[in-house]
Amino acid sequence: MLYIIFIILGLFIFISIFFLPINAIIYFVIILFTLNIIFTKSIFKTLKKLLYLFPYFLAIFIIQSLNARGEYYKIFGFYIDKTGADFTIIYFIRIAAILYFISIFFIIIKKIKIPKGAFFDELIRINIFMNIVKKSFFFEFNKIKDKDKTFREKLNLINKLIENVYKDSFRLYPYDRFVGRYRKLIE
Repeated sequence: MLYIIFIILGLFIFISIFFLPINAIIYFVIILFTLNIIFTKSIFKTLKKLLYLFPYFLAIFIIQSLNARGEYYKIFGFYIDKTGADFTIIYFIRIAAILYFISIFFIIIKKIKIPKGAFFDELIRINIFMNIVKKSFFFEFNKIKDKDKTFREKLNLINKLIENVYKDSFRLYPYDRFVGRYRKLIE
């Protein structure tokens, strides 16, 4: 029951991030930033997530701020449109809040005991399936990136990649052994 309540609460908070006023969202981001440092036990990992967003923020900031709409900020001799700059900063803060919230949400959800039942077993199976596919895919994909291969060889490798992903993912299905092991790891 705690698991389901936590998921519903998480969805509510996630949606409310888009509707909070900017003053509240700034405090919310600071709280999430601090919680993320506490949960990950690393300032570097927390800042790294923010640095992933920075190039996108900078590109959107430049595009938005160069649209002439009226009032300007003058920064380092450049005239930057006030409306575009404000819009970009507000949405950067909202996206940072979402990023940190999702990170904290998944850290906590991994620590909560997963309820018994067919529905939750299926969710675990989907997770296991995706992990198997991901490992199998990247193992074969690295062979395709080889520059010395001809186009025909690359097509054959793509075909082999699809076959291997299919074989690896369905060979062990329905993953009952893994589901049991996954539940024991969580408990």
